[in-house]
Amino acid sequence: MLGFMMAKNSLVYTWTFEFLTAEYKPIGASIANFLEFCTCIFGGLYYLFISKSITPLLYFFFGLSIIGYTFISLMVPESPKWLLINGRREEAIEALNWIARVNRSEHRIHPDTQFVECAVAAVIQANNDSHLTPHRSYFHDLS
Repeated sequence: MLGFMMAKNSLVYTWTFEFLTAEYKPIGASIANFLEFCTCIFGGLYYLFISKSITPLLYFFFGLSIIGYTFISLMVPESPKWLLINGRREEAIEALNWIARVNRSEHRIHPDTQFVECAVAAVIQANNDSHLTPHRSYFHDLS
């Protein structure tokens, strides 16, 4: 249960730094840190003043995390950088244009745009394809 609740941390910071412009990244990170701090304060106040049993609070935060994670996962596109590195250029352009609309930017990326990440992905794929021969195990001589 705790692992699922912690998934929000990696997603929050990843999305914050990909979707905000450089001007607003410090504010976004500060808000994310403050909200995480508020979770700790809320838990402490609950324990001190409401109940010594933390189980209902864990269920509450678990449910809140599931709702938030599901909502954000359905609303926010995949990371454009990840999409580019995995050879999904068209989806990456759609994601970047969605981010531009959310940020109220007039700039849009043309569908014919080429990216450095696409070239890197092609080199990695070609490198992986050229090494299809079986490799000798380095641990073979240890026994």
